[in-house]
Amino acid sequence: MDGRRSYSFHSLSYGGLTFSMEFDDERRIVRFLNQEISLTETNVVLVDFVDSQSGPTIVGRRWVEPGPPAPPIVPGGAADPIAGVIRRSPELLEYLQCGLTVPDPVTQVMVDLVCRIVRGDPITLPLFGQPAR
Repeated sequence: MDGRRSYSFHSLSYGGLTFSMEFDDERRIVRFLNQEISLTETNVVLVDFVDSQSGPTIVGRRWVEPGPPAPPIVPGGAADPIAGVIRRSPELLEYLQCGLTVPDPVTQVMVDLVCRIVRGDPITLPLFGQPAR
């Protein structure tokens, strides 16, 4: 070995927040929200309090056995690996709290759609006029 390490970085911005992850491929860890997480022990990180004044907090770490992604919801679309993971873990589906309502009706439509996708419920998209899986 020449003493160099392999790092990669990924950032995601949504709703005015930016989440950054630093991957150390050699050590098989990711640094996320000021914590080091072992990728040999964890492949799901649960984050809560994203909209709180204190900011997002890691509230749990899980390992879900790898498996197939969820099928695309529209013909010709991409398969969904995240929905596939959630479908294999009743605990993760429960964590999403799909039974709760949110005050904003537009956000509620999105919450309902995401919950139907991760549960594997049939989805009818008016844009396409046909049920999707």
